[in-house]
Parts: sequence; structure tokens; C-alpha cells
Amino acid sequence: MNYSAYGERGVPRFPVAIYYYYYYYYYYYYYYYYYYYYYYYYYYYYYYYYYYYYYYYYCQIGSIFQTETWSGSRG
Repeated sequence: MNYSAYGERGVPRFPVAIYYYYYYYYYYYYYYYYYYYYYYYYYYYYYYYYYYYYYYYYCQIGSIFQTETWSGSRG
């Protein structure tokens, strides 16, 4: 008897075909989920970096307005 995963014509047997179907399905699902998580993490990091840069720039502008007079001389 032939106990291989494939039949005589190279067609996968029914249980093995179902196994491979679910295997590839979960593999691609995991791959897309990981890609989506990585993209979300990158977007969150970029947003945090932009917020930090904006906050630093705002603090610099505030310090300039506090230490600089209208004539342009710094105190």
C-alpha cells in the first residue's frame, strides 16, 4: 500500500491536503499580522519622534521669546 502524502498522480490525499491548506492559511495569516504589527509600530515610532521634535522645537521657540527682547538683543 502507498502511505505517502501524495497519490499516484501527485495529487495530495484528502487529510494531507486539508493539513497543508490550514498550514499555509495560518502561515500567511501570521505573516500579514506580523507585517501589520510592524507597520503599526513603525507608524507609532514615527509619530512619537514627530511629537518629540515638535515639543523640542516649541520649547526652543519659547526660550527664545523669553530670553530675547524686541530689539533683537538677548538678555
